[in-house]
Parts: sequence; structure tokens; C-alpha cells
Amino acid sequence: MPAIRSNLSAIGAILLILIAVLFTYLPANSMINQLLGRADLNGFQTAFMPQAKGIVNQHNESVEWQDLMQQPLFVTTGFTACNLSCPITMAFFTQLKSQLATPSNFAMLTIDPDYDTPERLKVFLDHFDSSFIGLRITDSAAMQKIIAELRLNISKAGGDIAHTDYIYLFHPDLDGAVIYTKPDAALIAQDIHTLTQSRTAK
Repeated sequence: MPAIRSNLSAIGAILLILIAVLFTYLPANSMINQLLGRADLNGFQTAFMPQAKGIVNQHNESVEWQDLMQQPLFVTTGFTACNLSCPITMAFFTQLKSQLATPSNFAMLTIDPDYDTPERLKVFLDHFDSSFIGLRITDSAAMQKIIAELRLNISKAGGDIAHTDYIYLFHPDLDGAVIYTKPDAALIAQDIHTLTQSRTAK
């Protein structure tokens, strides 16, 4: 019995070492996606597709998710009065756009629609790229629904808003969202390349 326990302990230790090595050299999300039979992407894939209605852009025009998703769509959440993460994410979008060979849409969904008028969204986004899309949902119920669907954590204190700043990719060839918790242009560009190659091979 002691020998069996010793052998099991040794096998367990070896497995832990192998898992540690794999997670060191392979993106964790890629491994999870493979285990679940999904495309081999670096971002984590979900079945979520946005359902919110009553969306307008920074030109005060009605917007439908389906129209935006005719080509790869990158979405983040933020607000125009943000001094930290939001400008950083939009600057990252500028960098990412320059690295992608595939035409894509880039959008920011405001989490402060009362303050972020279409005009304010336009001025904010034009500072980075005039092709970026500002999304605004004024219906409170619809806004709460998409906040819940995106699994956003939002807290307000002293007039400031703290929030998660994930990047969501919606791709015409996928049935759900790909979520990136960190802005890594190389890994995201690799995923777009993977999806483009998959489409070409069909």
C-alpha cells in the first residue's frame, strides 16, 4: 500500500509538472477551447450574442448588431469621461486596427449613456479614429440586460466609474463572442488570421 501511494503521488507530481509546462507555452484559453471542441483561438469563446435593442451610434443613427457583424466586430465598454482604462483601450484599438489585414469594425459601448450624448461620443472617438463606432443604449432595462450578458462589473464612487474593460470579438463565422481579458494585439491578430484561414479552407 505505501508503495502504491508513493507511485500515485509521483504520477500526480508528474502530471502537475506537465500541466504547468503546457500552460507556460500554450495560451490557457487555447487549451480550454480545444478541450471543448471549439476553434483553436487565444481568446475564450462563449455562446453569448448581444440581444439589446434601441442602440444608436455617435451620429444618432439606429444600429443593429447584425449589421455591425457583417465583418469582425471588436467591442469594449467605457465612457467618455474616463481618464484611465478607456483611452488606453481605444489607443489599443488603433494599434490593433493597423496590424489586422482583415477589415474589422471597432466599437465602444458607453456605460454612461446619460452623460455620453452622441456628440460627446463622436468627439471622444474622433480623437482616436473617426471610423470607430460609439454605441449608446438609453433604455435602462436593455442596458442592464447587456451589462449582465457581458458579465460586466461596474461600480460608481465619487462621480467616477470603475468597470471591467474586456474586449469582445464577434465574428461572422462564430456563433458567440470571443473574450479577451488582456489587450494583446499579437494574439488577437493571430486569432483573426486563424478564422480567415478557416474561412478560406471551406
